[in-house]
Amino acid sequence: MDDKQKKNMKKSTERKSDMSKEAFRKQMVELYSEGRSIDHICSEYNVPRSTFYRWIRKSRTNHPDISDNDIQVIVTKIAELEEEAMTYKKVLQLLKKAE
Repeated sequence: MDDKQKKNMKKSTERKSDMSKEAFRKQMVELYSEGRSIDHICSEYNVPRSTFYRWIRKSRTNHPDISDNDIQVIVTKIAELEEEAMTYKKVLQLLKKAE
């Protein structure tokens, strides 16, 4: 195998790797869009939060009508609802113990 063939093979491998990385990113953003929490996704797939937020911003290029402020409001609301759900779970556990 000559140098040119090796170089082409390396480029092909890099492209496949880049494609699989992009597919992974899209899948993670899709999980977020389906309602999974950022904390859950980042911890389960070992992705830094800052990186994940960058992926979300990048994916929004398809939805330019959504502002950063809108996203922040939604993220804040989700965090509040997750905290509220956790409180309800704790109350439910206490009620079950009281029975």
